[in-house]
Amino acid sequence: MGDKEYQDTGEAVHQKKKMEIGIFAGAFSEFEREVELLRSGDAHQIELDSLFLLNKNDKEIERYRWELYRRNISIYSVHAPFGEGNDLASPEEKEKNSAISIHRRVMEKMEIMEIGCLVIHPGSRVEKERDIPVREIILRRSIERLLKEAESLKIKLALENMLPLHPGYQTRSLNEIVDEFSSSFLGVCFDTGHANIGGGVEEEFIRIQEAVISFHLHDNDGTRDLHLQPPYGNIDWKKFFNMVRNSSYNGPLILEAFPWQGREVGWMKREVEMLRDDKILKKSSPVHHLLRCTVCGHFLYGVEEHPICYCGKNTL
Repeated sequence: MGDKEYQDTGEAVHQKKKMEIGIFAGAFSEFEREVELLRSGDAHQIELDSLFLLNKNDKEIERYRWELYRRNISIYSVHAPFGEGNDLASPEEKEKNSAISIHRRVMEKMEIMEIGCLVIHPGSRVEKERDIPVREIILRRSIERLLKEAESLKIKLALENMLPLHPGYQTRSLNEIVDEFSSSFLGVCFDTGHANIGGGVEEEFIRIQEAVISFHLHDNDGTRDLHLQPPYGNIDWKKFFNMVRNSSYNGPLILEAFPWQGREVGWMKREVEMLRDDKILKKSSPVHHLLRCTVCGHFLYGVEEHPICYCGKNTL
């Protein structure tokens, strides 16, 4: 794969980049079994749910860190707690302070496992859009308190673009917050599913791309947060991957999706890699569309004479 150097203007160093596909691994409720599934599925980059860290003592965390290391699995990021009791933009002082305290505990645990990125929901759903600016002011105060510790621990905070009626659903607001603090330890986690329901994946990414330090990849129909595996919704993934390829981002792209039809995580990863590499078979008649097996419903890959699909029957 030939490399083409860009000018040093913050653009991608190389025209082609690996764009490694990672997996959201959750809280590892069954550690050995789930880690083996990741290993057998050739998953090397993961995001953890913070509950995994919060439920372990420091000695246990060290042991699990070694177990992942020897299986060649790296934790790129941790998803912070969210929802009731964990809202950094809550107008209730007690809840907000509690949320800040929990986020700090997570970061302390992350330092033990040497994890460098914490993905944060900017706030919970509000009843009316006019409430969002006030919540985002509160969010700024919470970030100010967390960012000092994050910088000390060398942990980046990634604010996730949210669904409508949530603080942080407008990329314009997220850009303003990131610019206001001007810290290399504060950025954005770009969530494709949320963007597809909001202002659109292409439009939102163009606005926020310079601040992106992590990704959540999932698909939907544009109306509901379905967390479908790409490309089983309506997002234009070819256009998305091209935009990321030409951006300055060089980390993994974390799949925060359910495998299509409950298949194995490893097959989901393989399909998304095929999608990334533009290897899905397609037709342009009567309209441009991707080809799927009529037996298992999965997309077809490879060449038309010898297509690949989940069931192996490869029926066009």
